[in-house]
Amino acid sequence: MYAFMIGTHRGLYTLEICPETEVSNMQLIRGGHSYGICQFRDLIYAKQSDHHIGKYSYLDGKLEFIGKFSVELETPPKAVHQISVDKDGTLLLVDTHNNRLLRVDGSGELISIYRLGPENNDVLHLNSVFTTNSHIHLLAHMGDTPPSKLITFENRNHLEQVTERSLVYSGCHNIYLDSSHVYFNASRQGQLVKYDLSTKRTDSLNYGGHVKGMSVIQNYMVIGVSETKVRAERKLSRASIAFVNLDDFSKHRLFQLRSDEEGNEIGNVNEIRCLSHVEKSYNA
Repeated sequence: MYAFMIGTHRGLYTLEICPETEVSNMQLIRGGHSYGICQFRDLIYAKQSDHHIGKYSYLDGKLEFIGKFSVELETPPKAVHQISVDKDGTLLLVDTHNNRLLRVDGSGELISIYRLGPENNDVLHLNSVFTTNSHIHLLAHMGDTPPSKLITFENRNHLEQVTERSLVYSGCHNIYLDSSHVYFNASRQGQLVKYDLSTKRTDSLNYGGHVKGMSVIQNYMVIGVSETKVRAERKLSRASIAFVNLDDFSKHRLFQLRSDEEGNEIGNVNEIRCLSHVEKSYNA
């Protein structure tokens, strides 16, 4: 049994999933459009608004709200799409509409700013980050100027670009890298893609609709699958969670998420993080 926290267009939820049987114990934590989530040891951070990050403790399967903090900048964060974490507990906020990556500590104190483009001008639509000991990898959605790009930098106190690769697909979200591949959601095409960094060959799993959100646990990759890609309809969209076998890159099982207590669908999935097992989607 795996415990997850997911962010959707209608709220922040926790739930449990057995990959062979069912979804259970689904609970609404907070209403409202939810994006970035990350966990470091027994602490969970989840975006509450453009300016505030919620902080929770997670011990023995129990979630408790501790408080929230803001990142104080002259140009404040806007539309943070993802929160990730280094191995030392430093948070990385993908400040999408300002074309920035922010490094902050667990109380929101700024450590450094990496600027990739102009502030208040969402030209790159950065939405995902993955770190290794030597590199930082950022996914640039690229908005109306496809295709999406994987931009790689030296992992230093300042950003020094190493490579920029076209991902062939447009409108992409979420990245995970192993020794020879990058995995990402080709959201507009409704596909999960495996891209070979050497041969540039791609394999894909087609789910239709809109795919977004990614968790990597043990030998599974877990993604969100939502019925619509039309932005105006995402708040009331039916959503599912898909388990993928990483060993052979094959579909394992799809779980439809139930509606809320009022009978409403929970909306498109934006983010998925595992709480109960080691989450590998942040870094290597």
